[in-house]
Amino acid sequence: MAPGLVFFAVPQEADPFLRQARAAGLPVARRATSLPSILSEAFVGPHRVVVSGMGQARALAAARAVLESSEAEWLLTCGFAGALRPDLRVGDLVHDADPWFPLPLESPSLHSRPSRLACSTRVAVTRHDKARLHAETGADAVEMESGVIRDLCLARAMPSATLRVVSDEAHEDLPLDFNVLMTPDHDLHPGRMAWAIARAPWKIVSLLKFQRRVSWAARSLAAALASLTASPPDPTI
Repeated sequence: MAPGLVFFAVPQEADPFLRQARAAGLPVARRATSLPSILSEAFVGPHRVVVSGMGQARALAAARAVLESSEAEWLLTCGFAGALRPDLRVGDLVHDADPWFPLPLESPSLHSRPSRLACSTRVAVTRHDKARLHAETGADAVEMESGVIRDLCLARAMPSATLRVVSDEAHEDLPLDFNVLMTPDHDLHPGRMAWAIARAPWKIVSLLKFQRRVSWAARSLAAALASLTASPPDPTI
């Protein structure tokens, strides 16, 4: 298989994939990164796995730096997405791909739905946020990095795609407003998180429940990715 780039925003999205790939017998090698614009990187076989950090600015900076030093022939952006369409459930896979993307995202065994994805500058926290985004964009799900990365790929004529797993459904609110808990660089601020929980300790139960669901969703994405990157490309594409 031609070497590719697999992008994630945060380690919580990437690490389950690296563990699943290793368990599936794929060669996995973590390495210290020399690029200040990315958080971490690893290799799964010939494919370079990059963790960029959250948000469009960090994703774009990371993609620019990596593409300057990469001989990869395709790029796949991955991670969590919030559902905007009411029939999407936690753990469902959604994707959007260039017609010439070489990996078989349409494979029935992957159980991923072709979807329209919105790339937002903010976390969609409430069901009202999600309903507004759905009405404004017509998108099925929302994330925060893939759009800018894929625009960069398009400008370089590199085939790209997005594969995301639903972490929260359209009808539900997130347990906290994560937008106010982030630094300007889109890192969660530990002090703000601790203060938010101290002010509303009854939310601990919903936070733990949310964390368990997100972890399960990440494992679903990891299993699909391990299968996808171990498979030969579809010769008909």
